[in-house]
Amino acid sequence: MLVRFIRSDIGDEQDASFWFNSWIEFGPIISYFGHSGPRQLRIPLDAKVIQATSIGEWRLLAARSDQAQNLQIILTSMTSPQVSKGTDVFIWQNAARTYAPSFSSKATWEQQRAHVPIVFWHKLIWFKEAIPRCSFITWLVMLKRLPTEHRLRSWGLNVAGQCVLCSSGLETHDH
Repeated sequence: MLVRFIRSDIGDEQDASFWFNSWIEFGPIISYFGHSGPRQLRIPLDAKVIQATSIGEWRLLAARSDQAQNLQIILTSMTSPQVSKGTDVFIWQNAARTYAPSFSSKATWEQQRAHVPIVFWHKLIWFKEAIPRCSFITWLVMLKRLPTEHRLRSWGLNVAGQCVLCSSGLETHDH
């Protein structure tokens, strides 16, 4: 989900959506309140952040739920909107899990992917001039995933277990 990687750095609050942009610590307010949020807070669904303020102060109704109370606590701890802060800016999460004004696809990918240790044999298989089918078969060998007669029998298939090359033993990964 992209929302996790981008947030709004509030300046004059003219551009950021009150409900849909991630401008407070727990993400988009609509995901926190649900679809009843606009009715509960009396703030329109298409409202900008500036519409929740009045003369530099937050303008919210008295809290009628724990969610509304938590939102009021967070908003009162934030500095009030000011034109001197400049315009709202959208910032991206980088590799250090801090936010920066520029987007990096590499940093986003590094946060998304599953990190596993590099195996010692990776350069044997994955190199520039490698033939894909040979690399794939070698990769299966290294992972012990070749469909040997022994492995096919363990899946319940009716196959002969004898090695087709030497006819003297059972065909397994090691033989």
